[in-house]
Amino acid sequence: MVQVALVGPVTEAAPAPVPLEAEFLGVPFAPGTLLSSLLLGQALNGGLTLPLASSRAFWLNGSAIPIPREDELDAFVACLLARGELPHSAVVPHVLLGLPVEDQSLRTVQRQFQHATGLSYRRFEQIWRASEAARLLQAGNAIADVVVLCRYNDQPHLTCALRR
Repeated sequence: MVQVALVGPVTEAAPAPVPLEAEFLGVPFAPGTLLSSLLLGQALNGGLTLPLASSRAFWLNGSAIPIPREDELDAFVACLLARGELPHSAVVPHVLLGLPVEDQSLRTVQRQFQHATGLSYRRFEQIWRASEAARLLQAGNAIADVVVLCRYNDQPHLTCALRR
């Protein structure tokens, strides 16, 4: 059985049931990249299953889009870009790099960031820091080093963030 799903940002850990014979193919996009026809909030903490047009295609904005194989992902993304399906927010990179956004109030920038990512900047940063800490710990870094590198106050603060 083939399914096509859009999975959005995940704000908390949760089990994901996976059938034994399941195969997955995913395309991660940079924060702030949107699928124009779908609201990111609909995919927050879960996903949307997109309707199938056939066993090898899915519906998107009234068009049947072929489901790509692993060696076709670059062409698939190029197709979505050419169709105008993957707009990217200019605000998100500015916020993530700590750069000012000219001619916009702080509240406007906050709303645009949340619209583009599905998360507030504070929540986005918490998730990023915890993900980075988990990656560093799995790579064998010392807990004390990870606390400093990921800007946690102490080990209990790191532990609490990883549990969340």
